[in-house]
Amino acid sequence: MPAAMTTDCILIEDDADDVEFFDYAVSRLLYSVNVKSFNRLDKAIVSLTNDEYKPHYIFVDHVLPGIDGEMYIRGLRSLKSLTDAPLIILSSMDPTFIKKKFNDDLIHDFLEKQTSLDALTAMLHAFFERNKKP
Repeated sequence: MPAAMTTDCILIEDDADDVEFFDYAVSRLLYSVNVKSFNRLDKAIVSLTNDEYKPHYIFVDHVLPGIDGEMYIRGLRSLKSLTDAPLIILSSMDPTFIKKKFNDDLIHDFLEKQTSLDALTAMLHAFFERNKKP
């Protein structure tokens, strides 16, 4: 039986508790998922500009202190190493507002932040099932 493919993801999230929560939920999945997380956008951009790392998915909290969410998402999209990776917004804001603010050429999906570990794990499981690579 062939080994399972590992899915590489980036998480940009300024709240350390949310990063830990996301990492723990990912560890509960049946999929092999590596998460490289950044708590600041500038650190993510420096690392991703200098690295050859090409993630399969980018999960972002679009509300970071002192940064306009739309500008930072456009900035991420402009990085050569990230142009093909689907960008997924994580937010507790109203999905209708998010979908109006960001058009389909910027984001792939919107996932509402969860307060329950079981709910977050189930949501991530459903996301990876919907987005399986053949």
